[in-house]
Amino acid sequence: MMKHLLLPALLAHTLTPFAQGQWQLSQQHTTTFNGVYGLDAQHLWLSGYNGEFFRSTDGGVQLDSFKIPDSYSIMNDIAVRNDSLVLIGGGCYFTFDQCPGDIVLRTDTSGTGWQISMLDTSPFSIGVVHQFDLHPDGQIFALSDYSGIFHSPDLGATWTPVPAMPAASLNTYSALQFLDNQTGYVLGTKYHQANDYSFRLFKTVNGGQDWTMVLEIPSTDIVNQRVFHFLNTETGFVPGDAGILYRTTDGGQTWTEQQVGSADEYLQRIQFAGNQTGYLSTLNATLWQSRIYRSTDGGQNWSVDLQVDTAYFSDLHFYEPNGGYAVTPYGHIYERTVANSTKERARNQTVKVYPNPAYEFTTLQYILKQTEIVSIRLLDLQGKVVHTILENELRTSGVHQHTIALPANLPAGLYSISITTGNGTTAVRLVKQGTH
Repeated sequence: MMKHLLLPALLAHTLTPFAQGQWQLSQQHTTTFNGVYGLDAQHLWLSGYNGEFFRSTDGGVQLDSFKIPDSYSIMNDIAVRNDSLVLIGGGCYFTFDQCPGDIVLRTDTSGTGWQISMLDTSPFSIGVVHQFDLHPDGQIFALSDYSGIFHSPDLGATWTPVPAMPAASLNTYSALQFLDNQTGYVLGTKYHQANDYSFRLFKTVNGGQDWTMVLEIPSTDIVNQRVFHFLNTETGFVPGDAGILYRTTDGGQTWTEQQVGSADEYLQRIQFAGNQTGYLSTLNATLWQSRIYRSTDGGQNWSVDLQVDTAYFSDLHFYEPNGGYAVTPYGHIYERTVANSTKERARNQTVKVYPNPAYEFTTLQYILKQTEIVSIRLLDLQGKVVHTILENELRTSGVHQHTIALPANLPAGLYSISITTGNGTTAVRLVKQGTH
């Protein structure tokens, strides 16, 4: 049942050329970005094309690059359990050995080694893992645009398929979310006839054994992936066409239409960072203009938070209500930060660590804007100092560089190098590898 109730949205009409509020363009790279996951104001993972994916420890200014050898794979969604365990979904639409469909890359060593799992092992399988749904207990659901839903009970080490939708229910899958082991939703597209498509949302209450359609949205744009979000088992939001956001407060039994954007905007991705603060990306294909809307009252009202021209957002991710990232297929990384944050101090210092991962030695380079008292320490994951490099020493403004000999008895693993000045402390990640 659909309630046709148009709820007013707060639209901002006067915008700067690039950003509103606390957004800024962090960097533009000469690569394509499909996905982004930000751990905090400095650390993020990104995915691209041609088997490429990236890590950054300075908010996207510089990238550590990874690549699947001899692959044209599309790398897409990213799931992060902690600093060490990362999963990246990908796949391909070509059936030859060096371009497998429906793959998941997994590392539990912060990227020093990767394992590849093929979710659909049937002959000539094609598709891309579009989305992960990671739960606190270690369970993960993964969605392939052509092969459906897969489940892992052990943080991505093993995978099994979830029963498929009823026959002919969907042509391609777009997004999924499980609220618990039994209650879940999946969104996908359905082709009816020429120029007649729709997005369909299905619900299960028995862990995927049975599915019931709870929403169907006619659409003229099924090219771009749509991502929905449920705050709990009752309240959820699904992006639609013509600036309309669909909202339910009774688990999908009834829906209201909320006019968030203009009639020329396709709503694409929605994410809440907490129960009150949410973000919604849109695309105006006529003007070739994209926006991110923000709500601070649980989705009741929305206002424009960021607008860009001649680009669109391929993904966004928020690690806290006021902090997150948005990326485009044209190499843009936009960041939303709180003023005077640790990120701003890190940028002022422009810290580099190389090589990283390191065996016996690594080099630390940083820039001071003014003469400072500086302390530099190597910390373990618990914050314990395991090696002191500088302790309360005076350093003038300019570029500084230290070659650090890592202690011989230091176990392999993840550490951080902290740089403390009068402006605060900046920490950068360092991976210590075992001996050659």
